[in-house]
Amino acid sequence: MQNPISPIFVGGTGRSGTTAVFQAIATGRGFVSAAPELRVHIDPKGALDLLDAMSDNWSPYQADSAIHEFASLMRTCRRSNRAMAGLARIFGQYIPISPWRYAGLSLGSHFGYSTYDRKLQELVSALTLGVSKGFWAGTRSFSTRPIIYETKPLQRNHAARVIGEFFNNLYSSISGQYDLYWIESSPYSIIHADKLLELFPNAKFIHVVRFPLDVVASYLRMHWGGTDAKLVASRLAHIHERWQIVRKKIPGSSYLEVRLEDIADDTNSSWKRITGFLDRGDDYCFDSKLIRPDALNRNRWQHDLTEQSITDAYRILRTVIDEYDYA
Repeated sequence: MQNPISPIFVGGTGRSGTTAVFQAIATGRGFVSAAPELRVHIDPKGALDLLDAMSDNWSPYQADSAIHEFASLMRTCRRSNRAMAGLARIFGQYIPISPWRYAGLSLGSHFGYSTYDRKLQELVSALTLGVSKGFWAGTRSFSTRPIIYETKPLQRNHAARVIGEFFNNLYSSISGQYDLYWIESSPYSIIHADKLLELFPNAKFIHVVRFPLDVVASYLRMHWGGTDAKLVASRLAHIHERWQIVRKKIPGSSYLEVRLEDIADDTNSSWKRITGFLDRGDDYCFDSKLIRPDALNRNRWQHDLTEQSITDAYRILRTVIDEYDYA
């Protein structure tokens, strides 16, 4: 009989090494992974919004809209649309334009399209009493053959269990007999850890920290990262402030904080900490070589940031720098 499977969320501020840590852990025994970033569990119109609409924020129209929006998000993320993304990048050379939403995610290719579609339909069925033909004022414009999902308010713990099982079942469909965890690395999962624990009571969170000024410099190289170092530093500071609030709400046994530099420099000690945190007592055989000391782009901030930007960023992030002993 297959073991129950539960998630590990590798998170951080973004550009802090979450993908590298995810990749290293995913090589170990007992772990199953799909897309590095699942996203649909925490992004707008995703699982957490659906949970609220089915319970604490329920009304017939809140629930109908949330189910439609979640199903639409899942369908958008089902298959990649690289052609449209490519066209957007070409046009983007001449006019400001963003690419196709979630163009490269293609979750259906990881879980199998038929399984993906079937599990989504099972979730919708579990949350609804039936459907009515028709529409209301907030129904999406120009919908053909519109329907309204008929629902009832659910106890929050029941709605959370149904939604959580949807994701666990997706990963169980691609897991092996001895897999214990599924793992993903959407960075902002950590600042939703309290809500995610409602969906996944046995979830584990690994918070990956990197020297904040290096994170600022790395953000500035990304299309989503901003162009003003002072504003980027403020974003990072607010993420850490939010994490401080969330961290107080969750059990200490559910999260581990690790510095990326420590993983690279003190490999054995760091991976022993991670193995101990996962508390199964197994030799997971992680490929720790995926995080190399020479690949961290340390001190990028010294040549990427202006003197004024360094002064501003250091002032804004001083608390974070001190807390994680980067001073």
